[in-house]
Amino acid sequence: LDAHAIIAPQLPHDLGFIVSSYFMYPRWKSEFRVFDDKKGGDAFARASARELRIYNAKDALMTAKLRAPLEKELANTKNGMKIYNQTMALGDLARKMMIKGIKINRAELERQDKELLLQMNEAQAKFRKEVDAPEFNLNSPKQLKELFFGKFKCKVSFLSKITGQASLNKNAIEKIIATGPEESKKAAQYLYQYRVAKKLHSTYIVGVQERAYGYTDTMESGTEGDGTVG
Repeated sequence: LDAHAIIAPQLPHDLGFIVSSYFMYPRWKSEFRVFDDKKGGDAFARASARELRIYNAKDALMTAKLRAPLEKELANTKNGMKIYNQTMALGDLARKMMIKGIKINRAELERQDKELLLQMNEAQAKFRKEVDAPEFNLNSPKQLKELFFGKFKCKVSFLSKITGQASLNKNAIEKIIATGPEESKKAAQYLYQYRVAKKLHSTYIVGVQERAYGYTDTMESGTEGDGTVG
């Protein structure tokens, strides 16, 4: 999977897709009708030991068969083998992180917590002042769409993959900042700044705090070391 990510970073990297790109082999990754992690876990839990051994053997066989063609393509990819070897060398570290967790600098965590909250509040205040709306909710898709597509008349450039409706995702905001109506650009910049700070805070501050072990300085790692093949 790592080799394929280096060779073709723009494509999916699940084992079933990679195998279908190189060989004519009967589909097996959907034998348990796995569509997400939760349903996949439930399906595997219900399977018999024999079913799991066969499934795992197919994974192992296809992984072995992919080795030669992927190594050939890595050799023809700029810095391909170098990047691959560096990635593999990090495997042991990832496994240690899974088992032992990650050390937390709580003083630095608190400092960054305050800094990111300050950035969020400052960006929110500038946005509200720019659009002359002291109570504007920057987390409200409805209010944002009414502002940018209604008041500012911004062109709809991206649609939600879920709803099919006009989207103000990261790409859409970046485009408004670059090419949108002049009166919309500052508001879009402040919204972008707010979202960046909020994302960093929720992922690296709140996320770390939620996964920390009580009052210790160790956090459970979310790193995934090995798949079913091992």
